[in-house]
Amino acid sequence: MKIGYMRVSTEDQRHDLQEDALREAGCDVIYRDKITGRAESREGLDEALSVLSSGDELVVWKLDRLGRKARHLYGLVESLIERGVGFRSLTESFDVSTPMGKAMFQMMGVFAEFERNVNAERVVAGLESARQRGVRLGRPPSLSEGDRAAIIADRRAGMSVRAVAGKYGVSVGTVSRVASGAA
Repeated sequence: MKIGYMRVSTEDQRHDLQEDALREAGCDVIYRDKITGRAESREGLDEALSVLSSGDELVVWKLDRLGRKARHLYGLVESLIERGVGFRSLTESFDVSTPMGKAMFQMMGVFAEFERNVNAERVVAGLESARQRGVRLGRPPSLSEGDRAAIIADRRAGMSVRAVAGKYGVSVGTVSRVASGAA
């Protein structure tokens, strides 16, 4: 039996491209996950692995859909081979049952991990650059400076925390933090 597995890493990505390719490859069943490639435990993948038996084949659209850490990929594919389960990546077109295919798999795994590390470094560098330029990161403040000053004035005038929260449409905790100077 051919078992397909696909994963998208963000809510914006869709499965259509991968699903079409896996169906065209003749997969009998397709399992899905919608999370980051870093997570080593994924429900869809775990379920796919649990139904595979000797003579079956696990098919993915692209190697990085299975995972991005070389060590995890090697371990996963090695365990498939030990169980007599084949593995195929449609995009990279290699067969791990041959020495050449296994070597290609190992190289692709190393490059997938390298790409992930380079992307992580770029994100860290971009965030640091933004901080140095004074860019405020995170969500926008829920209150303007004027609203903050008005909350402090209302509290000093004796208005209750709950009443101030209702007046400005914020939580009681927000009012307390603003009034104490913590926010």
